[in-house]
Amino acid sequence: MFVFAYASLLHPDSLSATLPGVLLSDCVPVWFEGRERTFSVAFPNAGSEPDKEYRDDAGRRPPAVRFCDLTPSPGSRVNGVCIPVDDAALMRLRQRERRYDEVVIAAEVRTYADESMFAHEVVAFIGKQRYRAATRETGVVPAGYLETAVSGARHWDAVAPGFFDHFRRSTVMPAPHEVVPLTRIDLAFRGPRAGEG
Repeated sequence: MFVFAYASLLHPDSLSATLPGVLLSDCVPVWFEGRERTFSVAFPNAGSEPDKEYRDDAGRRPPAVRFCDLTPSPGSRVNGVCIPVDDAALMRLRQRERRYDEVVIAAEVRTYADESMFAHEVVAFIGKQRYRAATRETGVVPAGYLETAVSGARHWDAVAPGFFDHFRRSTVMPAPHEVVPLTRIDLAFRGPRAGEG
């Protein structure tokens, strides 16, 4: 099975930290038809989520923090990378992506190189309706998270020429004033992690 990575997991360091043992050489640049990348999963940051919270440089907690999603967009397509996963890796991702639904997307995935159908089972993590319906209009995007995704796209440009340009064109980017430095605080450990999603 493969997982379609389209945001922070595009970055080799984020991928390695999340799924140790996955080889970059086994990951495949692909297209996902009929979607675009948006920052429309809104994490409610007022204290209702038990696992983490986000604070700005002044220690304030923005009410909503936005992360990437795959939004339906007929005639569009979004690029990403198919990552091979075993059962243990998939369980780790399910825990990490708890605000997302796991959706089978194999029929809409094409290889980057020749646009042939990707001949493996593929799933993507797409925002749960409850989080997509949150206050995304007033939410902010963590600067570190955005930079991780953008840097990841630059990495894959060396493997699939044009990948970075396609990333930009298939992404509805947040406005500059919506991107702010945030520190993630994992509540189970009470430890900060700058910029992660």
